[in-house]
Amino acid sequence: MTTEDRKTRSHEHEVIIEADPDEVWQALTDAKVLTRWFPLGAEVSPGAGGHIRLSWGKDFDYLCPITAWEPGRHLRFSWMDPLYTPEGGEEQRRGVAVDWTIEGRGGRTVLRLVHSGFGGASDWDEEFDATRRGWTFELLSLKHALEKHRGVDRMACWIRQSVDLSAAEAWTRVFGSSRGLLRSGSIAGLHRGDSFDLTLTSGDSVKGQVLVMGPPLDFAATLPELGNGLFRYGYEAMAGHPEAILWLSTWGRPESEVRAIEGRWRDAFARALA
Repeated sequence: MTTEDRKTRSHEHEVIIEADPDEVWQALTDAKVLTRWFPLGAEVSPGAGGHIRLSWGKDFDYLCPITAWEPGRHLRFSWMDPLYTPEGGEEQRRGVAVDWTIEGRGGRTVLRLVHSGFGGASDWDEEFDATRRGWTFELLSLKHALEKHRGVDRMACWIRQSVDLSAAEAWTRVFGSSRGLLRSGSIAGLHRGDSFDLTLTSGDSVKGQVLVMGPPLDFAATLPELGNGLFRYGYEAMAGHPEAILWLSTWGRPESEVRAIEGRWRDAFARALA
């Protein structure tokens, strides 16, 4: 094992939420509330020694053993932590963990996340970067769900498209090509907080405000006219083959409306990346 293999690294995030610590704790530890901002499905066996199960369908179903449980203050669990066998060694856990620290401050909550235990070698780079970028969006999703849609169930669309394209090529196909996802309007040059007004090739009008602008990997925005929903475009290569994804979170919208949008967007996305 090299020195780089023995090193570990972490990324840290902080978000201020207009909610009390007990509500934030519930959002992290109650299965129903978890699905209002993070996974598509969840199961929680509470307490240290229990687990949190996070699911995005049968191909992405993970058990996260809980190692610290201090209600309203601190939660720690192992992160999607399967056994592995290093060369010449016994089975071990990877040691990747997520630490949540909750602090009430003036009627609001400061939530800190430390995701640690990533190896220092280059074969950890994609997972390190993908989780860092992923948490940036998911914490915005948590804040949005608690502040704008408290107590309301979410319906989400997750559109995945396998691609033989680099991140830059996929971004150009989707947002910069005449045959891409946009019929009119542009996100070029936008920054966080900027507004946009787009028409998609699906025929949908999409107006919103930028939350994340990170070409060629990430774009996220609020969609006030779509029930104050959330939108994300992302490019991931962590699973082995590159994928471009669209994600839409909606709260309190009819299922028939959301599934119709999902169908139109799926077709338009596939055409853009063909």
